[in-house]
Amino acid sequence: MKKNFLSLDTFLATRISLGLFVSAFLIAGTLLIFLANGTAGEGDSCYHYQFARYSWKHHELFFDHWAKPLYVLIASPFAQLGFKSVKFFNLFLYAFTMILTWRVANLLFIKRSSLSALFLVTSPMLFIYTLSGLTEPLFAFVLVACILLYLKDKTWLAIILLSFLPFVRSEGLMMCGVFGLLLFLEKKYFFIPVLLTGHIVYSIAGYLNHKELLWVFTKIPYAVLQTDYGKGPWSHFFVNLPNIIGWVLCVFMAIGFLQVFSLLNNFVRKKENARELFLIYGCFLAYFMAHVCFWAMGIFHSFGLLRPIVGILPLMALIELKGFNFVADSIPFEKAKPYLVAAFVIAVIISPFTIWNYKRDFCLNDTQIPQQQMGEYIRKHYPDYKSYNFYFDANYIAMVLDVDIFDKNICRYTWETWEHPPSNKSLMLWDEWYSPVEIKTSYATVINDGRFELVKEFVKYDEWGFEKKTVLFKGKAK
Repeated sequence: MKKNFLSLDTFLATRISLGLFVSAFLIAGTLLIFLANGTAGEGDSCYHYQFARYSWKHHELFFDHWAKPLYVLIASPFAQLGFKSVKFFNLFLYAFTMILTWRVANLLFIKRSSLSALFLVTSPMLFIYTLSGLTEPLFAFVLVACILLYLKDKTWLAIILLSFLPFVRSEGLMMCGVFGLLLFLEKKYFFIPVLLTGHIVYSIAGYLNHKELLWVFTKIPYAVLQTDYGKGPWSHFFVNLPNIIGWVLCVFMAIGFLQVFSLLNNFVRKKENARELFLIYGCFLAYFMAHVCFWAMGIFHSFGLLRPIVGILPLMALIELKGFNFVADSIPFEKAKPYLVAAFVIAVIISPFTIWNYKRDFCLNDTQIPQQQMGEYIRKHYPDYKSYNFYFDANYIAMVLDVDIFDKNICRYTWETWEHPPSNKSLMLWDEWYSPVEIKTSYATVINDGRFELVKEFVKYDEWGFEKKTVLFKGKAK
């Protein structure tokens, strides 16, 4: 029986088991890309895709701080082939991230290393937000690559690559801070200024567009101590961890995190385990607790979204793996060990299926469906719609109509009707979130505007019976 247990442990550390988990991820992801039409939200996911897609036409988009310049640069070739291509881009990014995470686990001598890939595959939010146009998958890939390079003592490559991480997501600045502290403690003082490489390169590259060298600091969209979305409880991200990684992995995460105290003790007393302490636990804490604080304090435009945590799921997987190993190795009954370990693995695999909802998580949401219906109506009743001017606020509408959202001769916000009056070749597409909440264009304002006539309302009721509406208006002839 002991032989079986050892063979199971050996299997969970091999390339074969890693290949099985990564292959399952790629096959399932590919099926979802072709069978499901979701965008992982109609907001940032679609907008990041649009920045990447139209960057070849509008070169200034390569230096937009909100869109994240490095993401736009790397994703732009894939975006030219459409949104599905960007989904594949993110899918394969996270597949490679799983392989890198496995290698990090081996370098840190964490047993059953291939389970780190399984823990990623079975984290409910990973699939949902990988099949999107979001920046989190690229962030995770670059972060783990930097950690791997640093552990392999390829410090130059690690730090130079890390210096560009803030141009994938702004949280990269926090990661630079953690790495900078580690460099200081390891007396690698020369490398600390190298952390500025990315900012120097992008400062110079974007100078002609922004007309200032410090645009990499002054144009950060989140550098304000306020938010338009209110604030929430300090417990928000903690109580929602099961939605991010599932209940089973939450248990292993909690147990694995307790081991930070042992690492901290070894670091303080023996100056050991500094790299694991800072690169895994330190980077995780800096990122996770930053989002906890931003939402609780209502700062930096935080909306309390859970999806940014996808950017550090590889770090969480390694912490979960340490918790899993602690539980597995603590089983006192030697003969029962292989069966209990197998039971734990099966529980991890089953866990996300209790959370996933195909329609909710992988298909168009109740706001997008009316917009899709509206697009079909426009194509049928306005066959020359590409010659029209559009006023709308929800960026998914631009994807539905396949129009360049950055071409201000074609697409404008609803409030711009006062600066650019409509004609009978104009269409306004009012939605229930972006128009009244983000842009402050109320439904009553449009109805009472004598320059537009109501054409048709497109309505979808969500699972709670609330109305989700998109309304089509046409400009009146002068």
